[in-house]
Amino acid sequence: MHQLTKTDFKYYLDCPESIWLLKNKPQVYPKGEFSLFAEKLINEGYEVEAYAKQLFTNGLDLPEYGSPKETQNALTDAHNVYFQPSFSTT
Repeated sequence: MHQLTKTDFKYYLDCPESIWLLKNKPQVYPKGEFSLFAEKLINEGYEVEAYAKQLFTNGLDLPEYGSPKETQNALTDAHNVYFQPSFSTT
């Protein structure tokens, strides 16, 4: 099962074939550095997340690359705000 991050989704929007290659044949996916634009998007994403955590102090912070099972277990808690949840589709 593959996990899809926000960055992966951004790559998909730019080029669906590229994200398929990254997820299904990572050994042939061209490695490289992030462009300045990509780095800016990533940093802005972290800023938005930090701001959201200030606004929703009762939110539950799940592991960034956590599993859907961890999210499912967390959904039984009394929280109604989750940061970095993971879900699976079949």
